[in-house]
Amino acid sequence: MGFASEYTEKQKTTSKKKVVLFNIFSQIVITLVLFSLLQLVGITSLVGAIEIMILVWVGIAVPIGLEPVLWDNKPWIIFFINTSYRLVSYLCTAIILIVIAQ
Repeated sequence: MGFASEYTEKQKTTSKKKVVLFNIFSQIVITLVLFSLLQLVGITSLVGAIEIMILVWVGIAVPIGLEPVLWDNKPWIIFFINTSYRLVSYLCTAIILIVIAQ
């Protein structure tokens, strides 16, 4: 049936372990980048870290999350779930990094 069936078959055979490992690796990279950003900007307070993470979320996660909604006609609820998850992830990362740094 063409590309769609080949894609579906490939998805079925993709190892869950591989996906989990990739997600762990990507989260480590994101954490390191956010830590570097906080250091470059000189943020040492929790409020400052939260402000920076909200700006990162608005400037990066929201526009990236809008693409599937606008181009692929994905439901808006998917956008809200994914971007909310990313905001919580950024905020938790900021809180943990600031607490560890102090």
